[in-house]
This record gives sequence, structure tokens and C-alpha cells, in this order.
Amino acid sequence: MKSCKSHKWIRVGLLWGLFMYLFNVLLFPLLRGEKITLAGIVIGIPLWIIGGLFFGSCTQNK
Repeated sequence: MKSCKSHKWIRVGLLWGLFMYLFNVLLFPLLRGEKITLAGIVIGIPLWIIGGLFFGSCTQNK
């Protein structure tokens, strides 16, 4: 049975993806005075999940 530490990179990646999603899709457009579109929100979710998991897998200690 695998320990929880072996899946830590998934949690790290998803948290990083969530942080980047919030900043890039919601916060930065608001600060620049741009409109936040539904298409941008929907498209951003899978992109940042994939990006976060990629980041987490790259930072995983092997």
C-alpha cells in the first residue's frame, strides 16, 4: 500500500494550479480593468489543472 507522501506531488500541483488560476484568470484581469468572460473561466480550469499536475510531477522527489 502506498503512503500519502507518494501522492504529495498531486496535492502540491493542484494547489499551485489553483493559485495560478485565481491570479491569471480572475485577479489580473480585474486589476487591468478587463472583463472576465465565462469562456476564460471554463477554459482556464482544465488548463491550470493540467499545468498544476505537470508542475507537481516536475517537483516530485524521485
